[in-house]
Amino acid sequence: MLLLIVNESAKCPHCTDQCKVISAGKFRKTCGKPACVNKEKTKRPSPFLREDVRNKAIETLTKRYGGVGAASKVIQDKMKNTLKARTGVESNFTLGSLCRTQIDALFFSKYGGHPLTNALVKETIKTTLKQKYGVEDINQIADIHKKSGKTKSENRKNLIETSENLNIVNYDGYTYTFLCKLCGMDFSYTQNIFKDRKENICPACFPRVFGGISKAQKEIQEFIELLGFHCKVNTRSIIPPLELDIYIPSKNIAIEYCGLYWHSDLFRDKNYHFAKWNMCQESGIKLLTIFENEWATKKDQIKNIIQYNLLNQEMIGARKTQINRVLDTAYAKKFLKEHHLQGSAGSYYYGLYNKGELITVASFGKRETCLVIEVVDLN
Repeated sequence: MLLLIVNESAKCPHCTDQCKVISAGKFRKTCGKPACVNKEKTKRPSPFLREDVRNKAIETLTKRYGGVGAASKVIQDKMKNTLKARTGVESNFTLGSLCRTQIDALFFSKYGGHPLTNALVKETIKTTLKQKYGVEDINQIADIHKKSGKTKSENRKNLIETSENLNIVNYDGYTYTFLCKLCGMDFSYTQNIFKDRKENICPACFPRVFGGISKAQKEIQEFIELLGFHCKVNTRSIIPPLELDIYIPSKNIAIEYCGLYWHSDLFRDKNYHFAKWNMCQESGIKLLTIFENEWATKKDQIKNIIQYNLLNQEMIGARKTQINRVLDTAYAKKFLKEHHLQGSAGSYYYGLYNKGELITVASFGKRETCLVIEVVDLN
């Protein structure tokens, strides 16, 4: 016969479930679930709050292992050996990279990329949101939208209040009145003008920052200035009425940074870029065009091209050069990777040499129906 002992007074204080039975009429303090057990444990003061217990523990650990925790060489070696036995690596940092690689590989095998880029996953999210909340986008949930807006507002307010070059004169709940510490000018903007930027937005000191220079264009400008050259930014006085993003007067070189969206056919005439290049040619200006994806993925190569054009404009006579096959294909590929935006291609490489220095590479490759020729010219 099974005897079920139930005592209404023996309820778990954390979840109200029945406490576990020890013996007839005796019960444990909790129901036994890990969460409730942990809550009960935290009610009792830890012995390590006592200084004498802590000192004794440190003394014992030092005597046994030569230090406390990870400061002990014995513990360090044991951690390395355990990690190596389980994962094949000795460092948590390497393990993190390894895990990331494994996760990416798992995502790719299951979804063809990150789950949130997968059409089926997107549809599943929409369906779940529709069933639970009656909307297809999480931002359509009023509470979440309100909380998100409040967080963004607080972040922008923090950016404004920690700005080094601005003093807040007045704030009416929507509009800020600033005093620029650099020039003393006072001006007003809403907090939205700051967004995630921390630059000075004074229209007198930094008119083009306010006007919307992209982060990438700013990076290009700063790189050129780091090389020691003065830039004119967003100027229309060189080839009016068109604007040059960056112009270096001392070298008569201009740079056009093209965001893929705003410089697409949706917003620019298909002849816009050619017209600007042609006007620069007629004015004796060399125009370098940099597209958003190129700067994002080939930044080092772009910097090499800019640096070459600014620092190495010495003309080399063709009769002073020699054409030889580049037998070291690894070196040829490295040269192309560093100086050519499309990297290396082909199976055969010929180079143009000046005093033994490789200055230009042409790559040749065979296809079934034709000979492919790719030339890299730095001039």
